[in-house]
Amino acid sequence: MVNDKFIDYFEVFFHSLKKHNTWLKCPLIVIWSKNLSPLSEESRKRIETIWPDVRYHEVDEDQYRVFLVQTPEHMLPALFTLECFSLHDWDKVVFFDVDMLCLGDVSELFKTEVPFGVCPSGGGRTRKQRLAGGYHLRFGLNSGVLVLGRKFRSQEVYNSFFSHKGGDKADQDVLEHYFRWKPVYCFDHKYNYQSQFFWDEYGAVDDVRILHYAGEKPLAHPQEARMKPWINYRNGQIKKDEVK
Repeated sequence: MVNDKFIDYFEVFFHSLKKHNTWLKCPLIVIWSKNLSPLSEESRKRIETIWPDVRYHEVDEDQYRVFLVQTPEHMLPALFTLECFSLHDWDKVVFFDVDMLCLGDVSELFKTEVPFGVCPSGGGRTRKQRLAGGYHLRFGLNSGVLVLGRKFRSQEVYNSFFSHKGGDKADQDVLEHYFRWKPVYCFDHKYNYQSQFFWDEYGAVDDVRILHYAGEKPLAHPQEARMKPWINYRNGQIKKDEVK
């Protein structure tokens, strides 16, 4: 899911994803909408420069307005994550937010066969490590990385989301409500490593594969220590490759 506002973040994340995962050749589906999450021709060219096999999935904005009961309008695009459940033509869907930096191999996300897999939310490192690698009921999830098999990608599941009123956490509120009493597979949080909780001037103590800048973004706060990996990658590696 990307729009003109986040095109710089798309470039950094998918450039770093390719750098660390040269085996990855799958199609990229970009979720967008005309008014709430616009994507210009210029932005599309920038996307296609990095990832040639791109399909564009346009969202029906009107149906998402049911979430305005409890979700601010500027957060509606975050709910477009739910569109993953309407993609029926694929054996597996792996979803990424674009406010991320890939720091290593993510093949486990593509190889592991699960109905629905996600990383837990929050700052409790011990709890996250305890949950990793198993199925669990009723826990806070972070929707920045999702892995969907075929089981939940159906019109019935997709339609059921729109009976929910949303909330301050947008798509995460909807997903937590739907999956509350369903077994959900937890990936290790190294695949969705929350920078605001764990990354500081000393870096990380774990094997981080995806560094997620949920909340404050690197371009808005470039002076913060946790933003430096993203800023340095954007200013260094991408420019070097452009010169080549």
